[in-house]
Amino acid sequence: AESEQQQAHNINAIAPAVIAEAMQQNNGLFVHYSTDYVFDGEQKRPYLETDPTAPQSVYGVSKLEGEKAIQASSIPYLIFRTSWVYGERGKNFYQTMRRLLAERDEVGVVNDQIGSPTWCVQLAEATMAILQQSHGDLDWFNDRSGLYHMSNQGQTSWYGFAVLIAEFMRHQNQKAGEVKAISSAEFPTVAARPAYSVLDNSLLTSTFGVALPDWQNFFKQKSD
Repeated sequence: AESEQQQAHNINAIAPAVIAEAMQQNNGLFVHYSTDYVFDGEQKRPYLETDPTAPQSVYGVSKLEGEKAIQASSIPYLIFRTSWVYGERGKNFYQTMRRLLAERDEVGVVNDQIGSPTWCVQLAEATMAILQQSHGDLDWFNDRSGLYHMSNQGQTSWYGFAVLIAEFMRHQNQKAGEVKAISSAEFPTVAARPAYSVLDNSLLTSTFGVALPDWQNFFKQKSD
């Protein structure tokens, strides 16, 4: 996103606006996923939906613009801000760590960025559970349309996440190198990342009765 800023803007800001406009003509519900990167990471408690946004990257700015475009439309919508999404397919932190840990004796991972790893499967299941409550009645969303935080519970650092991945690999009798804690200064990235971006999910639970489990639940499920 930082190197292809116009493309990021097209995908994350303009496209949601175009979809929202199309849905105004087709009487539908817009479900959209946003990111914890809309925050600056300076806060010391989990972020609420009402907390001020201050994205520090092109990606975060473009995602926030997408949120605002949907909110400015007259359609019913559900915007779910989530964080640190990973899964067993595609390119993500979980997959990258498994590869590096299998290849190297030691892997340095940032220990001063705190968030909530969110398993894409549980993100999808929670979304489906909410949609099923409507029983196909679009009017059900009239009083529930809005912005919500949706992430796995609990918090950790990227280092903490990597340590659990390594332990999980060894539990599966796979080779896994040691995980070394390093600072963000030792691992500079093109995009500025929030030092703290844990999301408060209480509004999601109070509105829909839905709560994702603790982030470590993924490893417990896979180990059973």
